[in-house]
Amino acid sequence: MRKVLFLGQNWFGEAAWRRLRLFENKTLKVVAVCSNSSSQTPWWRSNKIFESAGNIPFIENGHRNDQMLLDAIKKYSADTILCVQHPWILSVDVLASVNYNALNFHNAKLPEYRGYNAVNHAILNRDEQFTCTAHWMVDKVDQGDAAYEAVFKISEDETALSLYAKCYHGGLNLFDKVLSDLGNFHSIPHRPMKGKGRFYSRHSIDTLREIKGLHELDVKSRAFFIPPFEPAFIPVNDRRVYVLPQTLINLGFKLGSLDVLAEAIRGTERKFQCEVY
Repeated sequence: MRKVLFLGQNWFGEAAWRRLRLFENKTLKVVAVCSNSSSQTPWWRSNKIFESAGNIPFIENGHRNDQMLLDAIKKYSADTILCVQHPWILSVDVLASVNYNALNFHNAKLPEYRGYNAVNHAILNRDEQFTCTAHWMVDKVDQGDAAYEAVFKISEDETALSLYAKCYHGGLNLFDKVLSDLGNFHSIPHRPMKGKGRFYSRHSIDTLREIKGLHELDVKSRAFFIPPFEPAFIPVNDRRVYVLPQTLINLGFKLGSLDVLAEAIRGTERKFQCEVY
C-alpha cells in the first residue's frame, strides 16, 4: 500500500484533496496532511482541507517546519508526497525521507515558467498556449523531471482569471492521472526538462500593473484581471484609475446586473455612516 503525505492549499489544492480522499482504496491511503487551518488569513478565504481532515494527522502550514513533516513521515511510514500549491520549499531531508518519491503540480510550463504568477506572465508574453505540469521534486525549485503535462490554448481575449480557471481543470486532470498510476502501481514517467528556463519571483508582477501607453491597454487589462488582486491601472495625479477588460462581459460580469448593484448595496450598508439634520 502507498502511504501518502498530502501538502496543499488554495482552490486547486482543496479540489485535489477531495479527489484524493474519494480515490483512497486498498492500494493508497492518506496518512498525514499539511494545509492552512485558518480561513481568514489566505486570499482564497477557505480552509476546507483542515475542516475535512477528520482523524487524519494535520500539520499547520502557516510557518515552515520541516521537522514536523519529517516526524510525520517517520511516524506514519509515509512513502509518497503529493504537493499541490503548497507554500514551502521542501528540504533535501524531507525529499530524501521518501526516497524522492514526491510529485508537485505546477500550474505552468517548466522550466520556462518556474516560480510564481505564470498566468499573468503568459498573457503579458502573448503566449498562444499554456501548460500545467506534474513533475518530480528535486533539491532545486521546479526543476525535477516532468511526469505529465496538460496543454491548452490561450484565447485572444484571455484574462488572468479565465486562464487561472483553465489551470484549475488542467491541474486536476494531471492529478487524476497520477492518482490512477499510484493506485494501480503503474510506472510514472520521468521526462528530463530541457534548458534552464526562467524563475519568476513572488513579486515579479508588482511593478508591471501600470499601463504606460495605449499599446499596453488591452494586454495589461487582461493580464491583471483576477479578483481579489489589484487590476492594471493608469496613474492620474496621486490616484490610480483601474482598467478592466471588455471580456468581463463574456465572463458573466454584466455591467447592468442587479446582482452587482445588490452586492454594492450590501457592502456599503456594513460601513455606511451619516448624520441627519
